[in-house]
Parts: sequence; structure tokens; C-alpha cells
Amino acid sequence: EGKNTSNPGEADPAATPPWTLRDLAESLRHPVRTHFRRRLGIHFDADEGDTPDEEPFALDGLQRHALLRDALDELATDPHPQPATVQAWLHRAHRAGRLPLGAPGQWLQAQLLPTLTQAWTAWQRVSQASPQAAERLALHWPPAPSLSAPSAPSAPSARSAPQSVTVLDWIDGLHHPDPASPAWAALCATWPELSVLGAQHTVCRWRDPSRVLKQPLGKTPKADPARLLTVWLRSLALSATAATPQHAHLLWVAQDATLLVRPLPRPEAEHTLDRLLAHAAQAQHAPLPLPPRTALALVQARAEAGEDPGTHAPPLPLARLRTAYEGSPDLPGEGQDPYWSRCYPDLDALLADGQLVALAPGLWGPLVDWAQQQVAVWPHAPNPDDADAPEAHA
Repeated sequence: EGKNTSNPGEADPAATPPWTLRDLAESLRHPVRTHFRRRLGIHFDADEGDTPDEEPFALDGLQRHALLRDALDELATDPHPQPATVQAWLHRAHRAGRLPLGAPGQWLQAQLLPTLTQAWTAWQRVSQASPQAAERLALHWPPAPSLSAPSAPSAPSARSAPQSVTVLDWIDGLHHPDPASPAWAALCATWPELSVLGAQHTVCRWRDPSRVLKQPLGKTPKADPARLLTVWLRSLALSATAATPQHAHLLWVAQDATLLVRPLPRPEAEHTLDRLLAHAAQAQHAPLPLPPRTALALVQARAEAGEDPGTHAPPLPLARLRTAYEGSPDLPGEGQDPYWSRCYPDLDALLADGQLVALAPGLWGPLVDWAQQQVAVWPHAPNPDDADAPEAHA
């Protein structure tokens, strides 16, 4: 069972320390875990099981993510990068035991090489297009004068006033474009709107080894909103704090695509951040039934059907929600997580009080709209020998 690492009776809600953007993302991604850990000091340990007697033959998702992250971090510091550098890094990782031994490890190297090479090439292009670092921005949200302001009317209500949440972080990764660079010209050829930016402006460049594209890809690759929470929060913070929109474009290099994230108007970004912080505060006060994959399945199903929840009560897409929460033979469900399962053991329990249906559109609807309107996708080439500039998609 859970371990209690603090005395809830002695907790002072007013003494909540500032959060980072990463903390905010974790709260929105997993409000129940946030409630148990931050509010109650209770941690449910994952069942690690016994030490296996046999060598693994594959990498799980976390191992693959960590391997790609470490590779990109190390390769990004190479002053004279070459394509062979990527393969050499994977050989070292194999020898260091980060890949399975023998033939399975060699097979995984062959599988990872194109993916890592594509992401590394894309990062080199973005880095060469914006080589000069700019001063980072301080994020303090809400701004100090409005720390005691009431929540927006559309924020989730609480049985008693939830403790406030303040985000205090740095927005780094800012760089000045080099209009004379061939790499910048390639980006402008793909996204002509960037051509209005000059060396006096800034772009925020970031890399993350996660996938961002919807699967299966289809004829028109699109970003998957369920994979964009971290991108969304950074873009909102940048749009709310940058001096002008010309300083608030985000270039995000992921495992399978490079994203151009267009800035939102400042008032819209500020309002969205306020709403998200209200939800984060409520997650500390009570374990909200808002697992993101399930909530997004609801929002997207209704958007695809063209339904307007404000005019009638459409039937719930129960099969889709049950797959997202309870899982399927091919995909684990969110409800299998130890925190979710203790509060909401199945979809019926999750839907019982109506909060999922009531709150999901307000929390996750803006993310879906933003992904459709503000995010442009440049898929990475299927292999390193493909054309240098595949077709981009708005």
C-alpha cells in the first residue's frame, strides 16, 4: 500500500512552494497522483516485481525515451557532427549494457539508428538556423499583483477554496535567427511565415525524444494532442511573457517530427494559463476524475461528430472511453495505474459523479483547438537518405 511521508494534519496549504512548468504538466497529466503525493504525502510504490532471471530482449517505453534523450543530449555537444557519430554512440550504448546483449541488441541498434539520425539531423538544422543564444525569460504566473485574484468563473468549483498554485520558472532555449543561414532558409521555405523574423527577434528551440504524431500517420501527418501537453504549456508561457509575438515562436524537435508552434495572442494565453492553474489547485484539493487520455477521447469524439455539448446532452462514446481507461489487449488503460485504480477502479466509477463530462471540455478542449490551429508539422524523413525537406503540414 501507500507510504505516508508527511503529516497531513500539519500541512499548511498557504505554504505551497512555487511550481515549475514540469510540475504543472505532471498535475494536469495525473491529478490523482498529484493529490495523493502533494496534498496527502502518500506514495504508492510501483510493483517492481522480482529481478528477472533472463536478459530482456527489448526496451520498454521509458528505457527507449531515456536512451534517445541521452543520445541527443550528447550528440548536440559535438562540434563536428557526422552521421557516423550516431552509429558510434549506439555501439557504445550497446557495450555499456544499455541495450540487450548479442543479436537482440544489434537488432535494436538497427531499429534505433534511423529514428535517432532523423531527430539528430533535425536538431542540427534548427540549431544552425538560430545559432546565437538570447537571454532567457522569467516566468512568474500569475503575475505578482494578481496572486490573490479570484479564479475565472469557468474554473472548476470546489467545496471549499483550494490552495493557490503559482508557477515560477525560466523559459530558456531562446535564440536569434540567422537570416543568412541556409538552414534558416530551409525553415522559411517550409514555413514562409518565419521569413518575417530577423536577427533582432527570438525563437525558442527545444528537443524532446517523445513521439508527437498521430498513429497511424495517414496521408496528412498530424500532431497528436495527447502527446503535446508539455509543448502546449511552454508555448502558453512563451506567448504570455514574450515582448511581442515575433519573439514567441517555438521550434520543437521531437522523435518523429519537427513542430512549428505559432504564438497565441497574449490575452488568450494568459486566460488559458489561469484556467490551468485553477485546475491544478483543484487537483490538490480533491482527486479530480480527469485522466487525460480518457478525457481527450471524450473531447475528440464529440468534436469529430460535430456535436455541441452546449445545446444538448449527446450520448457518451462509451466504447472509446472504456478502451482509453480500462485498456485493450494491445494498449494498457489509464485505470491500471495504482493511483487511478484506488479512486476509480473502472470507467463506471470514473463517470459516476459527472465531473469528467463536465470538466473535460474546459480543460482539454483548448488543447485540441490549439493543436489544430497553432501547430504545424514537418515529419522527419522515413530514412536519412530521403529528401532533406519533406512536405510540411499545417
